[in-house]
Amino acid sequence: MRKVGDVTKKRLHDHARTGRIDDFVYVDLGQIDHCVPLKPANWVSRDDVIDYPVNFFAMSEETIERLSCRGELITRALVTQYLLVD
Repeated sequence: MRKVGDVTKKRLHDHARTGRIDDFVYVDLGQIDHCVPLKPANWVSRDDVIDYPVNFFAMSEETIERLSCRGELITRALVTQYLLVD
């Protein structure tokens, strides 16, 4: 999984460098919390999701909510900080 992520990030940087895309943010649920700017009050910490097993068992509603909320919050924070600048 890490190799796939590394290749994907490299391709995004290559596209940005060659002008195929203007800007991007790379969202990762494992993002280190202190590196995310503008954390809201309902922040879901990395520690709350990092130990979730990678398997094919059904997830509980609580787990789905926690993972999706973290992904949305990281995306909003990074887009606001890095893409919505004048």
